[in-house]
Amino acid sequence: MSAPNPILKKVRLLQLKLRQKVQDLFAGGYQSAFKGQGMVFADYRKYVPGDEVRSISWPLTAKMGEPYIKIFEEEKGATFMILMDVSASFDFGTVEFKGEAACELASLIAFSAQRNQDRVGLLLFSDRVEHYVPPTQGFNNASRLVRDMFAFKRKSRQTNFVPALEFLNNILKKRCHIFLFSDLFVSDSFVKPLRMMTRKHDVSIGIVHDPLEFCWPQLGLLELEDAETGQRKVVNTSSPLFIKRYKEYMEEHKIKMEKHLIHSKLNFFYIDTSQDLFKQLLSFIQQRQKR
Repeated sequence: MSAPNPILKKVRLLQLKLRQKVQDLFAGGYQSAFKGQGMVFADYRKYVPGDEVRSISWPLTAKMGEPYIKIFEEEKGATFMILMDVSASFDFGTVEFKGEAACELASLIAFSAQRNQDRVGLLLFSDRVEHYVPPTQGFNNASRLVRDMFAFKRKSRQTNFVPALEFLNNILKKRCHIFLFSDLFVSDSFVKPLRMMTRKHDVSIGIVHDPLEFCWPQLGLLELEDAETGQRKVVNTSSPLFIKRYKEYMEEHKIKMEKHLIHSKLNFFYIDTSQDLFKQLLSFIQQRQKR
């Protein structure tokens, strides 16, 4: 995916900005919080007394006429997949756009994975799979993912997790650390495929929000537009009834989403765009490290 010069300049500046933060993330527990895949087959050797009988390769033993066992080694490097919501609701922001905040944190994860020689991939989604890059190692790959995130132009404004989750469930064969960034302004249809994904993969969700979304200023009559559907409605933001109902709706939505995530045994953390983004990610990683 080609990127215009302003995007390339932005990516280079972001690389410089994140260089020290990558170092800080390693000091904060990145390597112990995200480990490799486990044990993988390496070679065969002759059986010696004391070896685990369960390690014997019976097909090779039958072929060679004497017992051989399988040798396993710890696989070096983990695999990461960044799953990014690019629907229109991510275009909102009073301090920083939610989408840009999520991309900055995802970039930090990508460069940290690259530094640790881990594989990292990218999937951008709206109500469909918009863009996919399979997990790969290397600085060039991490830089490409960052360029793709900032330069991408979506085809749909709406949100539906199901196509993206089903796509990943089908394509990812080995255990993977998945970072999903979204504001979770969606129905609960994502719960079942996400729960299926947690049976094999380690899933963490960064829930991005703007402080204005939970506390509207009293500005009188305003015409509001739904970013994803385009529907417009005039509301009185100074009305006590509007303020009460809006707060109740947002609180109910938050409680409902948290209930689904906790029931599915998912790791999740909140990202407030008005606060230090790096500290919020670091705090989450340090909490994971203690588990």
